[in-house]
Amino acid sequence: MIITNVELYNQLKTGDREAFIKWMGSHAKEIEQLALQYGCNSLQVQQVTEATFKKLYNQLTEIVDENQLRLVQYKIGLSLLGDMDLPLEKETFLPFEEDQQLHEKIINLDYENKVTLLLSYFHGMTEKEIAFLTGIPENQVVNLIAASRQRLNRNDQQIEKQLKFLEKSYDRLRFSFTYENLFKVQQVESDPLVKQKSSKKVLLYWVAGIVTLLALITVSVVTGEEYQRSSTEKYIARIKTDFEKEVQNKFDELGIPETIESNDYDFTSGLADAPRRDFDSMIRRYERLLEKNEPIDKGKIKEEYQELLEQIQLPSEMATRVIKKPLTNDKKQSEEFIHSYLEKLSYIQESFYTIYYNHHEIFEDAMVDDSIDIDKFMEKKDSYPEDFQKVLTGLEKQNFYPASIPMYAPLFPKYQTNELSKKIRSSLHEDVSGYMTMLENEHLFNVESLDIPLDQSLDYLIDMENTLLASEQFTTHYEMLSHSYTTLFNALVIDDNKKYGVFYEHSETNAIFDEHGAVKEEYRAVWEKIANIGGDSPAAFIMKKIISEMKESDWKKSKSYQRLNQQHIYDALSSAQNNNLKLFTIEEYMGYGTITTDIQDSKYQLEVKELYEKFSHDHNLMTLENANPLMIIGVYDYANEQEDPETMWQLFNHEYVPISLEAYMDDWTKKDSILEQVEYLSVEMGGEASINGAPLVPVGYEKDGTINYFAKMILDIEKNIWTIYEIQ
Repeated sequence: MIITNVELYNQLKTGDREAFIKWMGSHAKEIEQLALQYGCNSLQVQQVTEATFKKLYNQLTEIVDENQLRLVQYKIGLSLLGDMDLPLEKETFLPFEEDQQLHEKIINLDYENKVTLLLSYFHGMTEKEIAFLTGIPENQVVNLIAASRQRLNRNDQQIEKQLKFLEKSYDRLRFSFTYENLFKVQQVESDPLVKQKSSKKVLLYWVAGIVTLLALITVSVVTGEEYQRSSTEKYIARIKTDFEKEVQNKFDELGIPETIESNDYDFTSGLADAPRRDFDSMIRRYERLLEKNEPIDKGKIKEEYQELLEQIQLPSEMATRVIKKPLTNDKKQSEEFIHSYLEKLSYIQESFYTIYYNHHEIFEDAMVDDSIDIDKFMEKKDSYPEDFQKVLTGLEKQNFYPASIPMYAPLFPKYQTNELSKKIRSSLHEDVSGYMTMLENEHLFNVESLDIPLDQSLDYLIDMENTLLASEQFTTHYEMLSHSYTTLFNALVIDDNKKYGVFYEHSETNAIFDEHGAVKEEYRAVWEKIANIGGDSPAAFIMKKIISEMKESDWKKSKSYQRLNQQHIYDALSSAQNNNLKLFTIEEYMGYGTITTDIQDSKYQLEVKELYEKFSHDHNLMTLENANPLMIIGVYDYANEQEDPETMWQLFNHEYVPISLEAYMDDWTKKDSILEQVEYLSVEMGGEASINGAPLVPVGYEKDGTINYFAKMILDIEKNIWTIYEIQ
């Protein structure tokens, strides 16, 4: 008999087990997939799924309709996942390496980014439903999903495809949750109560004759439990008050109110936002346990409370702590420290600027030629309004001191390079040193100025690059550091006397080329040093190419230099992070990570013809060394026009296209040329797709405003030779 939806829900509301098993049969995979996508191992997937449906079964009488039932199911599952400690060792269960890599990137996203992305892409939830499930406002849900996509891959088209492929891989997975065992599990869970009675009987036989003493002990235990409960309630009430006092003390120390009243709007500092949310969540969790008369470990509450107090430590307190207990040999903790330190300093700067705007008349009076004489400004400190005096004092305690940059920032809090900053740097792992360099020189990079010696700039560049290459791309403040790094590279390399660049207004102070159009000697020396950085340096990779071209024209011209812009630096950095730096080229871009070629360009056609003639002579693959994928496709198409199937066969990667030459030639017929039908070819370089470590890139043509992919190319990294993996 087929049960209709109405009948099924009516049966579910009565607690019918058979109906509930039918429901689980249709929906258990949703929770199993969610747990796995969240980062659980196989055992945890089973535990979360079992616990979800057990709780859902107990709430059936409160369910109104199918949609609510499904949402409650997800809400329970998310609640359980939020309390789950994820395993450090990640299980490999997806057959394709690129899917597994993307899966692990998703796992490592922040909680809110991860959950909103998973629910939206893999579980078909609307923003409204996600807001209901997570408590996050709808507009923030949209922003979080967009931010998650950006962190996974800046290229919208690429990440959309990658997520679709990953979804297919998830759908192919098989799970082993047995629905019928759910009620057996519930029965087993009640057995310990019976065993306790049996255990007491044994104890009674063992201490026969002391029934009175046992009664006294029982009374004592009950009294002790009541005392413990009362003590815990009082402790929770006390730390509620104490926590707010601790927060207030921190803001008093900074000289900044948590909420700053302004004419336009009231600004609330984010310094205590996360700790306060975590504190409120902890309090609600323990108060629920008290309501249910469940046992509570008071020691656990104290431990969690101390961790929350550490979260509201001021930067100055963090600095004192790390100097006393250095993290020189602990990269992970050093990264955690520097990201938290930078975040808190940022909150303090935001509060300063809000107070700054409230007292703009002070700065307007002090400004001369768009700058402020800081020494004279600070001499008058005692005459300023009390709230501004307090913030100036508070900034100094956090190693900030007012500074002024003409035209850009008349007054701003500059982080000091002094003994304290040196001690902090020396107390952290060397791989995070670049963040301290950024912090100490942030004002220079933000205004895109180069008012520091060239050799010192080079040291800064190397320090930040080393940190970027040693860090995960999607960690907090990585984007800020990469911006500082690429901006500094621009200042050292790009001159807008030759092309429009970021230093247009100040080209007279940053001019890299002399009056004869040649690179100045001092910049040549710096460029050579950059090219010799070594390792997988993206800056070195770019400069080697440019320098080799410059030397051919007595340091006056370079095609690569003319194409170079800041996006290239970002892309080279990303390629180095993904161990694909050899794929990087300084080309005209048609979107992020994509190079394009005009097929009708006579130069391209001539180069294709010459390469074909050389390669078809003896089919020596080394002839193809350093040829980019679009050249290989061009040779393949030209060989087709010449009715040369043997050369076409030689261009395939025979490890992955296992067809013999004889079989290929027997089946070969001349194809219609795709290249005669379109104007542009493009290839997406620097992606994450690979097979056994060999980079795999798609080739396509533009038609009607969209890219149509028709081939994939694979790279022999050691020989730097592209061959055809598949083609239509």
